[in-house]
Amino acid sequence: MELYIGGFAQGKLGYVKAQNPECLVFEDLESLKNSGSSDGKSVKVLNRLHLIIKKMLLSGIEPEAIKSEILQTVSSVSGLIIICDEIGCGIVPVDETERLYRELTGRILVEIAKKADRVVRISCGIPQAIK
Repeated sequence: MELYIGGFAQGKLGYVKAQNPECLVFEDLESLKNSGSSDGKSVKVLNRLHLIIKKMLLSGIEPEAIKSEILQTVSSVSGLIIICDEIGCGIVPVDETERLYRELTGRILVEIAKKADRVVRISCGIPQAIK
């Protein structure tokens, strides 16, 4: 598993696609779960994990259930690449839901980073390996 993080519009997906031209990009957990086993040629990419988390949270799913489902799903896909915006920097939101979203995303990323073989931060399209 690989994790790519960085700010909004910093070239994360472009970088991953340049490194893996035949990759299959998924933007929700259900599509990823239903994609079947890999043919060995195509790398699977879960893009915009932060938005997946937000959508699940806003739909009323409990934070621990979100964390559990995401961690279980990403662990079940061999060679998965995960892309997520860094949202924990900057001003702390006033809105409680926004704070919960920010914290939950951070905690999920910590767990994914622990399990990942590689973690890369992308800024201005430039990769910086941090694990």
